[in-house]
Amino acid sequence: MTSYCGCFPIIELPNDIIGEICAILNQVDVLSLMLVNKTLYQLGLRKLYHSIYIGSTFPRLLVSGHIYTAFNTKYTIVTSAKVFVSALRHTSNAQLVKEIVTTDFEPDDYMSIVSLFPWVNIVLEYEKSWARFTCLDLRLLRGLELTIDNYRFFQDKVADTNYSIKELTMQSGDGLFNIIPKLKGLESLHISPVTTETLMGLDLAGVSKLKIKELFLQDCGPDCEGGRLFHQVEELFNLDCIKSFGFSMLYNMRYRDLESIIPRLTNVRNIFIQGGINDYGQILMELKPNSLHYLCLHGNSVYTSKESNIDFQQLTKIIENQEQSLSTLCVSRSVPHFMKNTCVNRFHNYGCCKTSDESQLRLLEQILGKGRRFPSLDTVILNGRYHLIKRHMQKGIEIIPLLIGSELDNSV
Repeated sequence: MTSYCGCFPIIELPNDIIGEICAILNQVDVLSLMLVNKTLYQLGLRKLYHSIYIGSTFPRLLVSGHIYTAFNTKYTIVTSAKVFVSALRHTSNAQLVKEIVTTDFEPDDYMSIVSLFPWVNIVLEYEKSWARFTCLDLRLLRGLELTIDNYRFFQDKVADTNYSIKELTMQSGDGLFNIIPKLKGLESLHISPVTTETLMGLDLAGVSKLKIKELFLQDCGPDCEGGRLFHQVEELFNLDCIKSFGFSMLYNMRYRDLESIIPRLTNVRNIFIQGGINDYGQILMELKPNSLHYLCLHGNSVYTSKESNIDFQQLTKIIENQEQSLSTLCVSRSVPHFMKNTCVNRFHNYGCCKTSDESQLRLLEQILGKGRRFPSLDTVILNGRYHLIKRHMQKGIEIIPLLIGSELDNSV
């Protein structure tokens, strides 16, 4: 059974039992654990998995919902690059490691990994330290986010055709148009702000020849409205191939072009939209049933009263067709990184609230039908409050309010 099981959920077990289970799963591609502490990490050294995540910045790392979310690489958690490298030196299973995703590394650690495991794909997320860039060989990277912080360094390194860089975040006038034609492997494009001039520049740079799967249009200006945005986007991208789509506007206005764009996203799995649900709710309800994994309605709040711009009934209508697939739901006026690959369902620094908002909990209980509905939903951000949904076989669901980032630092 351990060799052929496609999915083996572990709801809640002691660390030693989980360690024993992990040791006998001999064909595991993905290890999905809600919380990996030091003890469990040490137990996991007996087994290497096909995807490894190195995060040495925080002592505890929470990974939630990534089985269903395209943005998050499926990975095992490693809390120390040095310990990881040391462990691999003394094992015959090092060939099992296929990919390493890291948000933080030291040059010595990076060079050790490259020299010891040259076959491993290395993905560098959101690195901005120029000192660390000097030791990078782009041929060894599978993914890298180019931003205004680092592109000037890489425009010299990306002199030839490059298939390894997968993500590009560009800002108007930052000079990335010259790099784009060389990025033959580009899959994710984040544009901010979106102007007619920027879209024309992308057209001239040959973006239409790339297989873009993630498209984020941030701060769309009024010059793109009135059908212009739709026509330019349709010409630049194969909308049927878009798996993740994000949109926000520069000014508070209704962007009618979305009424044409969203229905064309026939295979979209993750959607981020800023704006009134009264404007875009009907479009979202027309999406393919049980197709969305991640839905973020940025700039909204939901209450049972009439004081809000979105009430509970409106929200229910929007998400009821996605009941079997939805894993992350966000309805909030403020969402950090809501259109970035650092999804809001991956929290690096968190803690449980000592007090909870009873009205929030009641709303969540209604959405979840006390555990009978939305079986995959495990992360909810509602009105700026973060919640984890934990399911127990006999006790139903447990809603865990969280403190995130600075809230945790300021908590007593």
